[in-house]
Amino acid sequence: MVLSWPPFVRLGLDSEQYHLRKLASLLPLAAAAGYCFGAEYPARLAVMAAAAVVLRLALARSGEARTGWAQALYEAALLSLLAPRALPWHMAWVCPALSLSLRWLLGGREGLAPVNAPAAVLAGLLVFFGKGADILSGWPAPAWFGPAADQFFLSGALPAGVSVLAVAVLLRRLYKYRLVAAFMAPALFLSGLQVYTSGEWGAVAAQQLTALNGLLVAAAFLAADESSTPRAGWAQSVQGLAAAAVFILFARQGQLHQAVVWSAFIPSLASPWLDAAAAYRKPLPLFREGAGARG
Repeated sequence: MVLSWPPFVRLGLDSEQYHLRKLASLLPLAAAAGYCFGAEYPARLAVMAAAAVVLRLALARSGEARTGWAQALYEAALLSLLAPRALPWHMAWVCPALSLSLRWLLGGREGLAPVNAPAAVLAGLLVFFGKGADILSGWPAPAWFGPAADQFFLSGALPAGVSVLAVAVLLRRLYKYRLVAAFMAPALFLSGLQVYTSGEWGAVAAQQLTALNGLLVAAAFLAADESSTPRAGWAQSVQGLAAAAVFILFARQGQLHQAVVWSAFIPSLASPWLDAAAAYRKPLPLFREGAGARG
């Protein structure tokens, strides 16, 4: 089996620098969530960040720390945005605890894991809370934010777009754009087709814009988790198409939150196999140094 190494290994960045850039790209969404929801979101973020620091310290003292500080804080911020609002803020420590434990159990060097760890944690929470995670009713938000819904990560189309732009600027060659393109293109096409065939540009169009917001977040922060997506270009495209299929399946049922999370987690299960297929194709591709780890 081959498990993709994050691209910073071959581009001269260490994992701390890489995850600090990813953390910076989350700031527009986090700021918007705090502005729109008041103290509810900062309380959740603070609990998750504190739990990540404490658990990382405990793992470091025992010599079992497999993730850096920047990665632990980045995943805490990501989980704070995407965890269901039904999760009480004082129980938010569960998210980083589960994520770090999963990476400790499955991960090797640099905390690499063959599955998308944050998405796995979020998927479990969605199953646990059930209908409590389906709330996407509209809420008052600044008009210039664009369409929004009752979830922290859906705090307006503008913050999501700014965060995606930050990803493009800060990560550039580090990001797997083939996967993102294969993920977004089918979903965008089918959403536009639905608006066109319905002939309605009012409520239907607003729903599609809200779905676009969720699609941007999924593409930028979950669908292309660096260690749970394949390295080969064709394999990234295959995984992106699989993610799009899962996203569309849930989004058509009105479950946008579930669409974001499951579209990242389910295809990540096949990532090691896609990497293995890429490694053993004929003719055998030659990985550049640091591009893959065999186990």
